[in-house]
Amino acid sequence: RCSPESRRFRYFTAMPALPPRTFDKLCDRSKGYSLVAGHDGQVVGMANLQFTPDPGIAEIAFLVEDRWQGRGLGTAMARMLVGVARDLGCAEVRASMLSDNARMRRLLLSMGATLGYSEDPGVVEARLPVATMVSA
Repeated sequence: RCSPESRRFRYFTAMPALPPRTFDKLCDRSKGYSLVAGHDGQVVGMANLQFTPDPGIAEIAFLVEDRWQGRGLGTAMARMLVGVARDLGCAEVRASMLSDNARMRRLLLSMGATLGYSEDPGVVEARLPVATMVSA
């Protein structure tokens, strides 16, 4: 139920469905945590915290159904996952996003992240020290 643009912002492609391998990775507790938000029996948002090979660093990503965007759901899920990262001993969470993903940039900046460009000119990297996260 997400628009191609919302899927592109999350997965860097507008794929209509997750490949089974990607779904399995998101559900594997040894690789991270997934948080799902629902309404009336349907998933309306998903947030993922994935462990990285770098000790103390995790990556976060979000997908919120279009009609639920702008209501604070992504922010609430982000705060929950950053809290999980802190409880697990992570020092920092990172996110890679397309440079035109203004909502994600605003969300992470509001939480205290710093932004920088990656080797790919269309991708922005955010870094958020979890100990200094701006509280709600």
